[in-house]
Amino acid sequence: MYQEEKIKSLITDLYKEPDRDNSLDIAIELANTLLHTLGAPLESLKNPEEALEEAYPFSYFKNQKMETWFEKHRFYDDARTAFKLFDDNQYVYESSFYWMN
Repeated sequence: MYQEEKIKSLITDLYKEPDRDNSLDIAIELANTLLHTLGAPLESLKNPEEALEEAYPFSYFKNQKMETWFEKHRFYDDARTAFKLFDDNQYVYESSFYWMN
């Protein structure tokens, strides 16, 4: 029951948060909470700062038009907010995080 309450609280916080950077941090925490609910171990989940450091390079996007679908990265001028959030070979799932325009 605790996870369910935490998820609801994060959704409410995300909805009410006016600051874009804080919204992104809350969204990453929400995604991590969902992954943990699915069984991902806490030690394999990245905090927002760690996750943002692993943004996909521009070569990840198939064309320039596709690149504009994603928000600009808050640290790197030449990157977008798109990255792998969870990838552990011991599990049958992985997760990417995309912040869309």
